[in-house]
Amino acid sequence: HVIPSAQDAKDWFFVDVKIDQEEKLLYLVGQAYTLVEDAATGKELAKISNSWGNGMALVPEVGRGFISTGQWGLIVFDLKTHVELGRVSVDRSGLGRMIYDSASQRLLVMKAGGDVLVPLAPDMDVKTGHPGKEIQFQGLLRDMVSDGQGMVYVTVARSDNADEHVAVLDTRAMKIVATWPLPAGVGNASGISMDPLRSRLFIACNGRLLIMSATDGHGI
Repeated sequence: HVIPSAQDAKDWFFVDVKIDQEEKLLYLVGQAYTLVEDAATGKELAKISNSWGNGMALVPEVGRGFISTGQWGLIVFDLKTHVELGRVSVDRSGLGRMIYDSASQRLLVMKAGGDVLVPLAPDMDVKTGHPGKEIQFQGLLRDMVSDGQGMVYVTVARSDNADEHVAVLDTRAMKIVATWPLPAGVGNASGISMDPLRSRLFIACNGRLLIMSATDGHGI
């Protein structure tokens, strides 16, 4: 991706990228705004203002997109027009990463720099909607990935109560069902992705890539 102009350079620090495969659109979440582009040509189609964007989720089933921010709460926008529909206040300290879990049909949003995950209904009323019951973890949350079948895997930093680990969340019950410690000598886990066909997790750890079974947490 090429930044449109030098004037925009100061605003760009990409924190999340999403692709709408059906509409062939690319969403780039930056510090000051989210850019919407034609995925084939790179042509800019829209620009959505946000303040300290940290994550994004697209939910075509309800025709909405969501941007988690450090200052403006959760921004809700229309996927067709890219017009902001409203903002939902979740936590005053700001929001971090987020995903949409299709099994539970819930957005899952991290509180920025916190140990709590917040579920929200994607079709909520933006004026009167409220978050669901918070889910508490044993350390600061870094990143997460969903298998689309009801399990979400969350990288959790070391704390006074637990070593660095991957927490497994059953999203149908909204309950942590397993915790898998990282191997000795491996730490500072940040990003996590998944190969659902082979049931493998890929975790970025201090310049190394850890491959872990999504079935029982053993190293591969």
